[in-house]
Parts: sequence; structure tokens; C-alpha cells
Amino acid sequence: RTCDKFLTEKFKRTLIIPHSSDSAYSFIFTFTSRNRERASITLSPVGMASTAKTTTHVPSTRALFYALDQKTTSREKVLEKLDAATPFLQQGLKAYGPNSAASKAALESGSIDVGGKTIAVGADMQKCTVMLAQLLKLDEIQTYVMLRRALEEKGITARPKEVTGELIELVCTFYHRERLALLKCVAVLGTQKAYVFDGENDDGFGGNEKEGEEAEFASRLSEKLEEMIKNRLEDNIVNYLCDSLLANGEGLGLLAIGSSREERSTALAVKNPTSTALATGVSNEGEKQASTLIRTQGEEFVRLSSCLESVEEIKASLDVLFSLYYGVVKECSSTRFLQLAKTFDQKVFSKIPHKCTEVINLAPSMAEQMETAVTFDIRARCAIILIVAVDLERIVHTFTSGQGSGEAQHHLLSSVVQVTTVLSQTTDTVESGAVKLAWAAFLSLAKSMITGISQADEQAMTAFLSASDVASGLDSLKNIAMNTKSSFDGSDPSAVPRRSVLKNVFSATLAGFDILPVHGLLPTQLDLILECFDEIICGQRELCEQFWEGASENGQEAPLLALVEGCRERFPAESAPLLRILKSLSEGPKAAECALSYLTKLPAVALPYPDREVAEVAIKQASIKSRFDRSTGNIFGHVVCSAPISSSKVPGACIPSNCRGVSIPSSSSSGTNLIVWSEPADGLYITLSRIGNLSSVARRRREHLTPEDRSELHAALSFIAVALENAPSFAAPLLRCDLHASASEIGGTPSDVLSALALSLRVEKSDDYSIQAMALAALRPLAAAAPRRAADIVLNTPFFTEDDKASSTNGVTVSQCLQFEESRGVHDSIKALCALSETLLLAGECGDESQLLFQRSALYAMLRFDSWRYLERSEKWIVHKYASQALQAALLTSKFEYFERMCMIDDDINLKNGMERSSRSPKQTFSIRTCVFLMNDEQTLAGAFAPLRFDAQFLQRAYESGSECRSKEIVALEDAIASVLRVIPALSSVFEHNSEITGGTFSRSIAKALFIQAPPPERGPPMVQAIASYASYPYASECCTLAIPALIPLCTTAPASAPLSAAFGGVQADETCRQLRDRIKLALKEFDIDPESTSHAITLLASASANQPPFADAIIYGPDYAQLMLTIRDGASGEDDGVEKDDGTKSTEDGKGNNANALAEKQPSSAALITRAILKSSEPQYPTYDELWLALDKILDIEDVSYGATFAFALNIFWKSRVALPNPVDGLASEPRVFQKLASIVERANEVCSQASNHDDVVHANAFSALSSSLGILASESLVALTVPVNRSEHLREAVHPFVSRDEGLLRSIKLSLSSVEDKTNVAWMKMDIFILGLRAVMLSAAAELATAQAGGDSVCFASATLEAGAELLARSLLEQPVAPEGLSREGQK
Repeated sequence: RTCDKFLTEKFKRTLIIPHSSDSAYSFIFTFTSRNRERASITLSPVGMASTAKTTTHVPSTRALFYALDQKTTSREKVLEKLDAATPFLQQGLKAYGPNSAASKAALESGSIDVGGKTIAVGADMQKCTVMLAQLLKLDEIQTYVMLRRALEEKGITARPKEVTGELIELVCTFYHRERLALLKCVAVLGTQKAYVFDGENDDGFGGNEKEGEEAEFASRLSEKLEEMIKNRLEDNIVNYLCDSLLANGEGLGLLAIGSSREERSTALAVKNPTSTALATGVSNEGEKQASTLIRTQGEEFVRLSSCLESVEEIKASLDVLFSLYYGVVKECSSTRFLQLAKTFDQKVFSKIPHKCTEVINLAPSMAEQMETAVTFDIRARCAIILIVAVDLERIVHTFTSGQGSGEAQHHLLSSVVQVTTVLSQTTDTVESGAVKLAWAAFLSLAKSMITGISQADEQAMTAFLSASDVASGLDSLKNIAMNTKSSFDGSDPSAVPRRSVLKNVFSATLAGFDILPVHGLLPTQLDLILECFDEIICGQRELCEQFWEGASENGQEAPLLALVEGCRERFPAESAPLLRILKSLSEGPKAAECALSYLTKLPAVALPYPDREVAEVAIKQASIKSRFDRSTGNIFGHVVCSAPISSSKVPGACIPSNCRGVSIPSSSSSGTNLIVWSEPADGLYITLSRIGNLSSVARRRREHLTPEDRSELHAALSFIAVALENAPSFAAPLLRCDLHASASEIGGTPSDVLSALALSLRVEKSDDYSIQAMALAALRPLAAAAPRRAADIVLNTPFFTEDDKASSTNGVTVSQCLQFEESRGVHDSIKALCALSETLLLAGECGDESQLLFQRSALYAMLRFDSWRYLERSEKWIVHKYASQALQAALLTSKFEYFERMCMIDDDINLKNGMERSSRSPKQTFSIRTCVFLMNDEQTLAGAFAPLRFDAQFLQRAYESGSECRSKEIVALEDAIASVLRVIPALSSVFEHNSEITGGTFSRSIAKALFIQAPPPERGPPMVQAIASYASYPYASECCTLAIPALIPLCTTAPASAPLSAAFGGVQADETCRQLRDRIKLALKEFDIDPESTSHAITLLASASANQPPFADAIIYGPDYAQLMLTIRDGASGEDDGVEKDDGTKSTEDGKGNNANALAEKQPSSAALITRAILKSSEPQYPTYDELWLALDKILDIEDVSYGATFAFALNIFWKSRVALPNPVDGLASEPRVFQKLASIVERANEVCSQASNHDDVVHANAFSALSSSLGILASESLVALTVPVNRSEHLREAVHPFVSRDEGLLRSIKLSLSSVEDKTNVAWMKMDIFILGLRAVMLSAAAELATAQAGGDSVCFASATLEAGAELLARSLLEQPVAPEGLSREGQK
């Protein structure tokens, strides 16, 4: 009877039947039914005797997203995770179920099954889980999973006893991130199937085997996505999306509470409830009242948080739909299209989305953001969804291939009437205008394919087309492209597909409405078309290359090619249109080369119709069809030139006699006709000549540029800047371009390209200084090709030199330009100046003018950038990136200064030989002066390190929050961080290699910022913590790859008063240290995949071992061991002012546990540390170096000897650090394979050195370094084998035996010493031969340094001072033996 009752209801019901006296079980009957025939009944016993519990699987969607998006996990594990998560993902957000009586009963039973494992749940966790589940409106078992994972993510091991404000915030945030990651996982799968994996791989890297593995992996991912689609993934996503857009109270969590709007609007102040407020409430109220307060404030937090996340989930759901519809992964049916069109029109296009309104009610301070940026973003996404569902690309293909009616070729042709009716009734907005334009283009192209409709329906479609406002639609398309630019930039994999969709609408509009040819357009119409096209395609490298590759073949590109050709027909009489469209199509090296090549090979030129007097003599009718206008004297139609004609539009050239042309109307307001002459021309030369002529005209104050001339100059400079930036190889030919012929017309006109661009810097301001910014941007690639010439010409122009007396000069100066941009919040000029400074400094141009430019651009930007106003928040970090790049270039000038010092040494040698000393005297170099300025100016130093205020955890939270309003800012911040990470090695190098001035280590101010406390205004934790955290940041590959190389020099230049180990204190720093350790392990394991990262990881271990032993311990053993060493250090210092805490550790008086007083203390000696360590631990624990051995095994499979040199050098550093790091060295030496591998490295290095055909100095340098390091280790270990009672002589003898026998003269004594280790009488001889081996290692090290210097590269190994010290120690031990004189005399001959 119960079944009959429940089976009549079409939903899921759960009935708990308590056990009776004759039953030992309680049962849960779960009925899932849509009809009687398809009923599903699940029987689950519960209670004390229950043994068959339902297993709940809740995948970690964020971990899966990382694996799919960043490929940080092996393919097998990714597929394994995806297989397990597929049933969960295909449900969409419906997978997170509501409160369940069954789940609550299972939880309260004390044991639940999750992922096939039985988990015991304590009473406190039960109570907390139930309360959190009620707050989140989430299934109790899923809530428990979220609670456990949130605690584990934060490293909290203690189980909570009660629900607090902090716990609510922690779990709620974690839960919302998991929901968002679920949608992102599906979107990534769709994007990879539709775009990434289906596209061609142009990098040319990898062989057939790798491509086959990639294809197999892509196929498996595609199969899983298709499986989800078959199981109604699209339905689940669309249903959630439509429900979220409805204002019916349905939604997520507490948004369904039926509280009034007034109550909700006052529920929260500007800030969310803080833990302090909750704690205060608990202290002042009783336990019951405190619980009520926490619940109330927790509800408030959850309500706002849920509402904010719901907005992001709407965006993510739209992303999922786009990934499915783009590339027709899943075809959007006509029914689905109509459903989405109606919903978007009613709930998005015509009003602020309901969820955004909820956020405004709960947090009024967010009203402006929700009403503008967020709403525009959602509307743009919705419009793109409808446009991509129309699939214009398919209809264009059907139209151009002439496939008849084509109903089978397009899914919307059968429902064209219904779609037209719905779209004609939509509200007129920017977004709906773009959708209507797309549908109008569809109808224009498909009207010949539409059959079987009534006359009334045909009239309705005709009326829709007639009512279509193409200009308004193009303006809407342009606005959508602008609105999505901040949300979808180059870092977003869906940026190119979305722009491709908009480009298809633009192209189909040109074709469907017969907008072309260009000469039939008004200037305002052409301007709108070019603006729309630029917004869509500018910056999209793939789309630009796609155009140039398929312009002559692809029907989709044909309308765009017709637009380019139409603009070309009016060049150079009306140059701006062609230069503007070529600038838009010049993104990427291939595209820029194609654009420049296109401009240099013009088949014709268009010139204004000459004056009547000239025309009567020089222009004749070429055809009887030509018409003569007596009123103007113009000839319309075909003409012929009877005498040469010159024009200011082609300086220094003329139209020859007998040249034929066609007279066409002009689009300018003057109404003068144009004549398109069939005379080939170099459009690039004409453009450069016009830049010089227009700039010279503008220089004379009595002749101002007309708006048309200014537009032409701006377009020309923009094109040159973009084209040369993407194709710098064209810079040298441009510099050789001689403009003397064009300069003869006007006195003072520049005769070369650099002079022309430099002169354009003085053009008077109109509305802004965009011409100056474009000229500076164009000068940068030219300066890279000719730095000395550029510095002489450009930096000595009045734009720079007359800055202090700007009021008395004619033209613009750099200060006027920068001050104006600061007031407007646009900083194009300062970015261009920084880029120009960087280029000159990198080229070695370090003259006074270049140094002054650096001070007035990069240092000025770092000093002021934090106080400037910006139109976009991301612009702040973009400016900082440019300034950091210039700073890095300034510091790298130390490499050029090295050769200057060599010249000074030569002068000293010549002086000793009786020659006259050079006039050059020692002085502070430019790189040192830059460092000194940073040391002494706290504000500039704080500005230089400003991006390091944000660690990887902050960036990851910002990324995972899904907030698009800050996505562009975060991407810019990541780029700025990467630039600062590149600065640090250069900064360290200057300090390290100028020890006579800097002391060899960082100054107090720099050391304080990096190792003790961040500079003001934040004064947060030391910035080295942030640097280390970037190593595990999963989203920005540059930050991740640059973090370890930045840490390597810090190990050397960190002063003894502020060691690295002291900077890593506290829970957060411990977690950072663990993540850095894991990253190093991963790099060592993946030696064959990324050998460069492995090399950096090994070098960091070596540098830390040699210079920062406690930090090396933290990397090798983990932060707990490092904390022990710090405690030992405190004990060895002789004073103990700390107070013992409950856990037995010491804390300082202020309790902060930071490195605030580190500069005032001295680091204890290594001996003290080791002594205390021995007292603390009676048994040494040797780690297993599996990752090191794995890397060592794979090193021999790589032909490049440089990696072997790096690895051997790192091991040698470990051996030299025996006193400071006894455990790592003894752990290494206890492995039998280490000596075998070292012997193999020696063998390979000997082979390289013996190859007569190998003349590469760098290869020889690496081979010498490998020999030096390996033999140094063998020498050191041989000495230890003689004096320390450890059982490893046999391993060493076996390793060196193969090549000892072949090199009897050099290594015979090692063999002797190992075979007769017990013979004490031979100890002296053994040490003698070990000393000889050490001397050979020293000589090899010197040879490596010499070979490196000859090759002109960086040193592949450190200075040989440490090896020399070791050899000196061995020599001293040798001389102590009685037989030393005899041994030296005998061995000295050899």
C-alpha cells in the first residue's frame, strides 16, 4: 500500500520505518519515480545493526579542474579522476543535493560511507555538520565532506567542537568554490574538445609518439564529455540557469528563505560579520543566545556569500553552454534556442538580473559594480550564447558551397519563422541588437534555402530584415566586444572562440547586407565598420593569422578581404582606413609580416583629382564611356595621364605619362574625386614619407594639422608600432630606407625614419597625447636594431632636452605629456618610455642620455605608480611591469661593465709594462648606482617590490572566486610579479659581484624588505615567503617557473643577520615551505619532461646547502626540522629571553615569532648547530633521495652535458656542506648508486673532452665542470673513507674501478687506498694521491671558468675558492705526515 501511494507521485520520497519488536532494523525506503513502470526502490537498513549503507561519492572538483586545466597530473590519473567524477559532473549543480533525512540519519548513526570508505563521525562533528547543512541547505553527508576538506586545506587537524563564525565562513567559501569548479571542469572539457584538441598544433614540437598519446588522451576526454551529454548534461545546466535568472526565490541555500526585502536589505552592513563580532557576542550572552547569534550572523554571511557565488555560477553556466555550442560539441536545438532567447530577453536584457539585485539589496556598497560591470558581462555572455547557437559559420559555408535548400545542413532552418517571431518581439538593447543583427544576417544568406512557408511568414521575415538597423547592430557588436575584453583576455582559453563568433557575425553582416564596396560608404559608416572590426580582432593572433592564411580561399574570410581591398583602393589619398585595418590584422609575427608585405606591394595608388589647371593639361578621357563634368572640370570613368602628375600624397614621386586610371567619388567632405592609377607602389615607403612630411608641417606653429592629417598620422604611427613589435626583423630594412627624395619638397623634412618618428613627438596636442605614445612605441623596435643611432637622434630631440623650459619652446615635451596622462588616468606614454629605456639598456647603450631616460621613466613610475589614478585597475600593474623590465635591464648592464673592468685591468698591465695608463678611473657603474638609489630611497624600493605583497594564496583565491571584474587585474598582477622575479637575480648579481662596494650581500633596507618585513604601507610578512609560494601557484606558469630561479641568488646574498630560514616562521610559512618542497620533488621527478626546471631545483638545493643550511634542511626534511634547528640556534646563542608555551617551544616577548630583530643578531656557527642537533637526536635519520636518484638515472639519457654538470655540481656542494648538513651528505653517501653514477658522468665528460670534432667552448666548459665536481666528490669521499668508520669503501671502489684501471697514473692511489684501508702505514701515501686528485679537480674547475669566459657566457659553476680551500686542507694534512718531503719530491716530477 505504501508503494502504491508513493508511486502515484512523480518525485522522490524517503520513508523511515522504525523497527518493531520483531525487527532489529530500521529501514529507509527511497522511492524515485516518474511513472509506475519506471519505479526505482532502494532499501537501506539503518541503526545499530545496519551493515549495508549507501556509499556517497563527492569528488574534489577543484583538484580535477587543476588537473584538466593545467595538466599538472599524469594523464592516467586525470582519466581515473574523471571516470569517477563523471556521474557527479553530468548532474550539474543539482549534484549538490538539499537536506536529506536519510543522510542525516546516516550521519547521526556515527558512521558513514564516503567514496567506498567507512568514516567514523564523532558527536561534535555530527552537531557541527547538521548545523552547517541547515545553513547551506546542503545534504548532510556532502556537508560533512566539505567540512573535512575545508579543514584539511587549511591544515587544521583539530576537530571543531562547535560552529563559529570562522568555521561558517571557511566551509561556505570552500563549498562555493567546489560548486564553481564543477562548472569549470565541464567548460574545460567542452573547450578542449571544440577548440584546443580539434585545432592544429603549430609549435612543431614532439614526435609522432607524443602526438599519438595526446590524441588518445583527447579522445578519452571527448568520450567522457559525450557520455555526460547523453545523460542530459545540457538539460541540467540550462534548467539551473533559467531557475537562477527567475525572481521566484528559488536558488541556492538561504536565498530561498522567505524573508522580506526590507529584512534582507538590512541584514548586512557594508562588511560581512567578522569573527571579532561573533566572539564579542558569545562573551556577552549565554550559551543559547550565543548559538542563536552565531546562527543569525552565519545566515547573513551565507546569504550574501551564496548570492555573490550564484552570480558567478550564472556566468560559469553560460561558459559551459558556450563550450558545448561552439564547434557544435552539442547542437542547440530550435526549442532550446527559443527557451534561452525568451529567458534572456525577460530576465537579462531588459533588466538587471535577479541575483545582482539580491546582492545590491544585501550589500548596497556593491550597487555600482553590479549594475554596470557585472550586468554588462552577463548580458554579453548571454548574447554570445544566442549568436553561437545561430551558427553563422555553417550557414555561410552552405551558402558559398551552393548546397541548395540546405535544411539538412542547418538545424534552425526548419524553425526560422518561430525564431524570427520571438526575436522581433525582444526588447531593444545593446545585446539584443547584436543578436538581431546575427539573425538578420542569417536570414539574408538563408532566404534562398527556406522553403515551405506561407506568404504571411515570408512577409514577416522580410519585415524583420527591413527593420534591421545595420549601423545600430554593428555598434552593439562593438560594445559587446568592448565589454568582453576585460572578461576574456589572452589568458582565457575561450577568448579566441568568443571573438571568432563575433567576427563571424561581422563578416556575415558585410556579405548579407551588401555593405561593400567601400567607396559607397559615408565616412561615418566606414569609421564605425573599422572601429567594430578593431574591437573584435585587435590582439587576437590566431584570428589575424587565420585571415591571412585563408583570405583567398575561405568563404568566411572573403567579406573581410573585400573590406581590406576596398580600403586599399583609396590609398594613399585616404590612407587612414587601410592603415587602421592593417594594424588590426598585424597581431603575431606571421600576420605582421603579411600586413607589411601587403602594403609594400600595392598594385595601384589613389590620388586626389588634381587642380583644374593641371587636369586640363595632364588628364584625358581613356574611353568613350567616360563623362566630363563641365562645372568641376572632372572626368568620371576611365582616364589616362598625358603628362607626369605629382602629389603631396606620394612625396618625391609622380604618376608617369600614359598611365591609366579610374575616377571614383571621394568619401571626404570636400567632394573631390579620386583617381585610382594602375601604377604599382611601395605603400610602406609612402607611409614613412608621409609621417615625416606631416610631422614637419606640425612643427611649424603657423600650420596646424587638419583632422584628416592628424587621423592619418595617428593611423600610420599605430600601424608601424604594432607591425614592428610583432615583426621586429623589418626594423633593420626600415632604418635603411632613404627618405631624401620625399624630403626635398618641404624644407626641414626628415630624411630617415628615426628622424621622422622623433619629429612626430613634437606634434601639438589635440584631445590627448596619443600621437606621442604611438611614436614612442614605434621607436622601440627601431632602437633595438640601431641603439646608438636611436639614442643620438631620439634622446637629443627637444621633446626630451627642452623639458625644463617647455613654456618657451614650440611643441610638446615629455613632462607635459606625462602630467596630462596622470590627470586622465591613461599611461600609454610612460609605458612606451619604459619600454624604450629597457631596449636601449639591454643593447648596452648606457650613455648619459639613456641613464636620464631610465630615471625619468622607470624610477619615476616606481616612485609614483601607487598614487596615480587609473581608468582600469589592471593598468596599475601593467605600468609596474614595464618599469620592472626597465629596472632589470639597468641591473643587467653590469655584464657590459664587466668588460670595462677588464679593460681597466689591461691598463694596469700596460702600466706595469711601461705604457701610459688610460684616462679611465674606477668609479661606481650605472648598475651599482641604481642599486644604491634603491637602497637609499624607501618609497622607490617599496614600489619596486610592490607586487610581492600578494602571495600565491591571495592570487589563487582571487582566481577561484570567479569574479570577472578583477580577472584582468589579477592577470596583470601575475605579469608584474613575473617581472619582479626576473629583477631579483639581476639585483643579487650586482651585489654579489661588486663586493668591494656592496659587501657582497644585500643592504639593510633590501634585506629587511625581503627577509624580515615588507616595506610600508602594508608591513606584512617578509616578501621571500611570497616568492616561495609562487612555486606552487597553479595558474600562472611564469610565476611558477620563475620562483625557484629567484630563490637561488637569495641564498647567496641574504646577509648572515637575516637568514632565509628565519623568514619562514609561522603556520602559513610552514605550509609555503612544504609546497616549495613538493614542487622541487615534482621537478626532480619530471627531469625528462622539463629538464630546465629540474636544473633550477638542483641548483637551489646546492645554493641553499652551501649558503643557508637551515633553509636547505627545511626543503629536504620539511619545516618541522627547520624549526628544530632554529630552536637549537636560539639555545646556542647564549641567551634565552623567551617564555615557554604549552607545547614546550620558546616565544619572544612580543609573541609574534617573526624575524623582526634578525638584523641585530648574529647567526650561530654551524658547529654550534650540529652540536645541539646531536644532543637533541641520538640516532641520525637519513632521508631517502628517491627523486634525486630518479633524476640521476635520467640525466644519462640526455645528450646535453650541461645537465650532468649541474647535477654533479649540486652533489659537490652537498659534500662540501658536510659540517653544516651532516644528515643529507651521509644519506647520499650511503647510497651505492651515487658513486656509480658519478663515475658515469666522468666517463661522459671525458668523452666530450676527447672529441676532436667538438669545438664548442660552452660544451667544453660544461664537461670540465662535470669532471671537476665529480672528481671533487670522489676525492672528498676517499678521504672520509680513510678516517671515518663507515662502511662505504666497497661502493666507492666498485664505482671507480672501471676507469681507474685505464688511468693508472692519476687514480691508482684511490684504488690502493681502498684495497688496503686497514694498512695504517700507507695512510700518508693515500692522502698524497687524494691531494693530487683534488689538485686535478681544482685545475678542471679553473679550466671550466676559462672556457666559459672564452665562450662569452655566464659561468656554469661557482668560483673555485671552495675547491681551493679543500685542496689547501688536504695539503696541510699531507705535510703533517713524516714522509711528506719524500712523497712530494717523488710525486712532484709527475
